Amino acid sequence: MDIFVPIDIEDSLKKSAREGKGKEWYVRGFASTPDLDLQGDIVRPSGLDIDYFVKSGWVNYEHKQDAKYAIGVPTSNCYVDMEKGLFVEAKLFRDNEFAQEIWELATNIKKEGIERQLGFSIEGAIRKRDEHDSRVIDDLVIKNVAITKSPANPHATWEMFMKSINAGHEINPSAQTNGEALRVEHLSQAITNLSY
Repeated sequence: MDIFVPIDIEDSLKKSAREGKGKEWYVRGFASTPDLDLQGDIVRPSGLDIDYFVKSGWVNYEHKQDAKYAIGVPTSNCYVDMEKGLFVEAKLFRDNEFAQEIWELATNIKKEGIERQLGFSIEGAIRKRDEHDSRVIDDLVIKNVAITKSPANPHATWEMFMKSINAGHEINPSAQTNGEALRVEHLSQAITNLSY
C-alpha cells in the first residue's frame, strides 16, 4: 500500500543543497490526507496507526528498500490530525547521497520557479477497508514514508527546512541535548564555582 502526496518548498531556502554548515536537514508536511488519491484510495485519519513508524520506521528514497536508500528518520513531532491526516516531520541524513540528491532537486525546483512538486508516499499494511466503500481504508499501519517525484495526492504539502545545531543554555549535564552537550566548558571555572 503506497499513497503519494506532494511537497511544497519553504521560501526561505535559497542556499544550495550542500551549503549550511552546522545545519540539519528536515522535511515536514502531511504525508496522508483523507482525500481521494490517484490510486483510488481514501485513508481515514482515525484509522492511521503510526506507532511503528515513529519508533522503528524510515524515510526512504523512491520506495527503495535497501539500506543505502534510507535517507532519514521520523522525529517525535509526527502526529495524526483527525481532520487533515498524517503529519510527518523527519530528519534527513546529510551525508547520504540520495538525501543530497532529493534536497538539491527540491532546492532547484523552488529556485527556478518550476511548476512541479515532489511528494511523500506512505508505506504500510492495510488491516481493514470500509465494508460499504472499498476505496476507504479504515485501518492502516504506517511502516515507512518515501520521498518521491511521483505524488498522487494534491491536497497535502511538504516543505524542507534547516535547523541549527542547538547550542543551548542548559547547565545541568544530564538535561543537556543536541549541541548543548558539546559546548566548551572550562574546568578551572567549574572548580571555582564549586568551591565558592
